[in-house]
Amino acid sequence: SATDLGAMPHLYGFFADEIYYRIDRRVRRVLCELALYDIDGRRVAVDLLRPDEAKRVIQVGSDAGFLTDIDDGALDIHPLLRVFLESKLTEENPRAVNRIVARAVENLIQHKLWDAAFELIQRFSAESVLIKLLEAASDDLLAAGRTPTLRSWISDASDTEPIVQLIAAELAFREGRF
Repeated sequence: SATDLGAMPHLYGFFADEIYYRIDRRVRRVLCELALYDIDGRRVAVDLLRPDEAKRVIQVGSDAGFLTDIDDGALDIHPLLRVFLESKLTEENPRAVNRIVARAVENLIQHKLWDAAFELIQRFSAESVLIKLLEAASDDLLAAGRTPTLRSWISDASDTEPIVQLIAAELAFREGRF
């Protein structure tokens, strides 16, 4: 019946909570951090863990149903579980969440996963690392002709930042507006 379907999200949350709290605290924290990443970024994040910790997180996360090994070591998290894990992360101290998100964005930047980094910045309103992304990615994006992407990204940044002014000038030049 329709009433039963309305209770389903609550029921899923209940089961996810039950499974989540049976997992070791450190593994829970890493799973929450892994939920910040897309599949490519998740591979980067796992590689940054100590080998024994990575093995434990993957084993426990897979056994609990939070992680799925889809191909060649790539780990997937179902979108509903990703939302659940992110919600657990945001229950932390806001400053701790900001640090975790900033670290994740910096990891993505180091591996040139520009779009994933920007998506994370937007999802968590992490404007503090947007300038780092623009500084790191602008040359590659300009070389690839991704001017609409850069225009979109600088619209979210303060126009008093030198890198934003430089990118805006470069875009204007390329569009013949000089």
